Parts: sequence; structure tokens; C-alpha cells
Amino acid sequence: MARLPAVPGQILIVDDDDERQRSALAAMLADCDFDTQVAGDGQQALERLTTFNADVIVADLAMPRADGFELLRDLEERGDLTPAIVLTGFGSMEKALSVVHDLKAFWYLEKPVEPRAFKILLERAILYKRSLQKTGELKRDLSVHGVLGDLAGTSPAMHQIFSLIRQVAPTSAPVLICGESGTGKELVAREIHKYSPRCEGPFVAVNAAALPETLVESELFGHEKGAFTGAMERSAGCFEQAHAGTLFLDEIGEMPQSTQPKLLRVVEDRCVSTTLRHFF
Repeated sequence: MARLPAVPGQILIVDDDDERQRSALAAMLADCDFDTQVAGDGQQALERLTTFNADVIVADLAMPRADGFELLRDLEERGDLTPAIVLTGFGSMEKALSVVHDLKAFWYLEKPVEPRAFKILLERAILYKRSLQKTGELKRDLSVHGVLGDLAGTSPAMHQIFSLIRQVAPTSAPVLICGESGTGKELVAREIHKYSPRCEGPFVAVNAAALPETLVESELFGHEKGAFTGAMERSAGCFEQAHAGTLFLDEIGEMPQSTQPKLLRVVEDRCVSTTLRHFF
């Protein structure tokens, strides 16, 4: 199983537990390649945020001076969309759910946190923050210029395309782009990639109609050394090459019919199987 690359980000820990516990939590996150700072309460956290551009805020509920409720309420009033993960002790689950519902916290965790689950949740929150930033850039481009990257137009049809790109870009859902040859399907795919959480990863464009029928599956899914006559070394397929990024399959309707069900299975399962299994 191929592990996704770590998602780097800046984490602000807001907790009134003793300094040793805060430092231990910060050290655990530093080991996961996160850049961390700590604050002892909500007031100190707001001071930290003036100089520290946090991707995620991890906040305890019960703190002196300004507690977790006050901190999240202040952030909401300021229009700060930084996702917050609430830490809750025994007996405060009802309060945690209230914060998630009323103050739109990203999620909550019970103390003590399990490191692996905590890391996964932080990475998802970081990607969510970046998708919000990309969506904000997208809205500004559309409202000011009527331009989206290499796409330009003021007609209702173009505005509908811009709107659809804005909706699908933050998601990980497969996207079907339809249109005649030469109408800009690849441009649309590149803009979806540009405004997605995967924008730092590769964009791989493949003309499915140009793949030799005898090698189409090897080109798409890859093969291991010795898998067939002439396979002298392992070859990464298009899906593996686009790992953590975007794969654009052009002219997919021209692909051999025998391959299309296998492609559908990969899209549904999000897993490519050769001798190994590779997840994306």
C-alpha cells in the first residue's frame, strides 16, 4: 500500500495544560513535519495569530481568560475561516458537539489523542483550508476579470463553466468533461487541477485514443518487471504518475471497450492493481 505524502502545514495549539504536555504535543506534530506554535489560552492564541499564519487551530475547551468557546466566537466574528479542531476531556462531549454545530469547528477529538488519527485529521483540515483559499482566489478572478486562468469569457455559458469549476475543484470526485475536439477540455481540466487541493501534485494528460491497443492497459495501470515478454523493468502507469495530483484522460470514448470496465473499476475503487496495490 503506497502511503500518501505528508501534507506540511502550520498548527497553532491552544491548551492550558501544563507546559510539559503542550510541548509533548508540539513535539509529536513536529515529528510529522508540521510547523507548530503553542498558546496557553484564547487571548494568547489571538496574539499569536497576528504573526503566525496557522493552517489549523487545535483548541482545548476549558481555559482561563478566554476559553475555546470565546476563541472560536472571536474568529467567527472576524471572518477567519481557519479550521479549528476542538480537544475535549471526559464529560464534555456535549459541549464539543455544540462547538462543532454552533461555531462551525472543523472536528473534535477526545483526550488523550491517538497520534495517527490526529495526524490524518490535521492533514484533512489543512487541505480544507487550502481549498477555501483557492475558492476565494477563484471568486475574485471571476468577479473582477471574467477570467479563470487561461479561460476567458463573459457569456452565460462561460459563467456556467466557471461556476462548475468552482464547485468541483475542491472535491476529489472524478469529473467528466464533454465537448467536441478543440473546445478546450484540457484547459478546463488544468483549471480544475489548479484550484484543487492537489495543485502541488503533477498534472498528467494522456490521449487515450493514441495509446496502442496492445499496450493500453500497461500504459494506464503500469506493470511489474517480468509481467510479460519484453517487460525488462517495472513501469509506472499513468495513474501512479499522477499520484497526489490530477490525471486527464482525453478522448476516453476511443479507448478499447475491453479496457473501459477495468478503468471504471479503478475510478470506483481508487486503487490500481498490478502485482502491488497503489492507492490515489
